[in-house]
Amino acid sequence: MIETVYIRGMGIVHSAGASALGDDQAPPAPVVSAVRGKVPLPAFPVERFVTKARDVNAMGAGQKMLVCAAGLALEEAGVSGDSRSTCDLYMAAKIGERNDVVDAAIFAAAPHEAFDINLHLARLRPTHFLAELPNLYAANIAILLGLKGESLSFVGEAAASVQAVIHALEKLGTRRTSQILAGGVFNGDQQLHDEYLAGPDAERLGVFGTAACCMLLDREPLGALASLRRVGPVGQEQVAELLRQCEAGLLVVHGFAAQQGWIPTLDVEVPVLDVQRMMGQLHEATLPVQIYLAAQALRRQAPARHRRALLLTQIARERYESFVLDVF
Repeated sequence: MIETVYIRGMGIVHSAGASALGDDQAPPAPVVSAVRGKVPLPAFPVERFVTKARDVNAMGAGQKMLVCAAGLALEEAGVSGDSRSTCDLYMAAKIGERNDVVDAAIFAAAPHEAFDINLHLARLRPTHFLAELPNLYAANIAILLGLKGESLSFVGEAAASVQAVIHALEKLGTRRTSQILAGGVFNGDQQLHDEYLAGPDAERLGVFGTAACCMLLDREPLGALASLRRVGPVGQEQVAELLRQCEAGLLVVHGFAAQQGWIPTLDVEVPVLDVQRMMGQLHEATLPVQIYLAAQALRRQAPARHRRALLLTQIARERYESFVLDVF
């Protein structure tokens, strides 16, 4: 695996809108704003990157968010035309989006004898069958944005967002490609989440966030905005020492345990960004959003010897993956 990769461009779609890293958009509020436990879907310019109405209409909200974030990252990195022909694509996403209109029609028609479920299923977009087409999120972006390298989708909440980035590090290390678009999306503003929020685990689940974020990763530092390297698995008791070892001036954390109050118990002397508190639970979008918010915060610091952040992403009950981000 390659030790360090370089970030040439980033794009994000979240509750405050859509922007590239260089747009210097204001950071999110310290505490997320939610409506009935969910962060509302923002307005964002997907038509800027997908001009055909039929292509836009064929996508669900999560697909549109991810396409927009990908387009912003590619645009900021200056990747266009023939240079996209060798760009790989690794995305973390859920395995489908419910169509609330179709769901309602099925429930309304089900009690009647003439009910034919196939008539209603025929109205679904292809993205609603992602259990059968698990690679459609990445493949759809590849087709719409002209990326002709390998395309893979990763499923599995925050761990999927981490695995997409780790796979990019491994692929870049093989020298079989020089640039990869990696990212993830989670649309918390869906009716299907209402049943979770009404259940006994609602308090533990917290707020369902809504965000998509992508970054263009490269083997070479030319034109890079930042660098990223994986440190590896880490436990809570190791965080303070790891922070000192890597000489980071910022700690960026996201995970269920972050909600349970362990951050104040850390013996650290640097600012801490609690991304879950700022954005809600982000699941498949977790690590890319952490990277974006860390880079955004570091860019606002005065240039010094280095502007560095340690990122912790919870992927299991007692397991965290750690990364170090340097902003140039």
